[in-house]
Amino acid sequence: ALVKNNIVAHNSGGQLYGGGGFYFIGNDEEPIIVENNTIIGNHSETTGGAMRMWSSVVDVLNNIIWGNTQNSGGPLYGAGASSITYCDIEGGFTGEGNIDEYPAFADTTTCILTETSPCVDAGNPDIMYNDPEDPFNPGNALYPALGTLRNDMGAYGGGGSENWVVNDENLLKPCANKIFMQNFPNPFNPGTAISCHIPPAINDEFALVIYNIKGQLIRVMPLHQGCRTASETGENRYTFTWNGKDEQGNPVTSGIYFYRLTLPDSPTRKMLLMK
Repeated sequence: ALVKNNIVAHNSGGQLYGGGGFYFIGNDEEPIIVENNTIIGNHSETTGGAMRMWSSVVDVLNNIIWGNTQNSGGPLYGAGASSITYCDIEGGFTGEGNIDEYPAFADTTTCILTETSPCVDAGNPDIMYNDPEDPFNPGNALYPALGTLRNDMGAYGGGGSENWVVNDENLLKPCANKIFMQNFPNPFNPGTAISCHIPPAINDEFALVIYNIKGQLIRVMPLHQGCRTASETGENRYTFTWNGKDEQGNPVTSGIYFYRLTLPDSPTRKMLLMK
């Protein structure tokens, strides 16, 4: 599972096994990833007000975990085998980059951060987690991310934050008419699956294109090479599998690569091949 750029707030439960916000049991060969979420105000009747891990390996990074309560134990329960880093966790938690400071939300409805929040520019400093760049203010993050390009902890940090938009009521919501793209695993070796969610209004033919860091075209994957599924909302979802080879079938070298769709409003995403 990849759980990313969500607000998980004010849930209650966990009467039997714990977990007010999340309950995880087991995992596949790869760890479960919980990245750039704001997890606040959840309650468990037993343990793990924020998360209960049961025989699970979970990579928890760049999250805000605050104001969660439970009747016993702590907000993160059963996390012995998991990696928890670069998170703002009330009460503290041992792990690289973790802090224990009030997040300083601008309001408790959208959970947007203030510019002086300790969570701004406090996430994992690796460039693969960077906030999107404001095209009109180079070197600075695109709102609702704040500060420089370094990852902001919480739901509005990282590459997925550009999928939030401001509606007429001046509240943030996921953008229903925007292309969403994500690859997993990332970093990867030798291959990765690239998922593309296409709004129903887009009916144009397109392809997935991959470039290297020099801007050179590495691979073109036509639409028929993607596996298509349709959702109940009419959204089309395509999954392309890239094997780390160029158009001639030669393996590419380790490094950062970029991918996008040949559609006008397609975002550009980065991925890291590590051999």
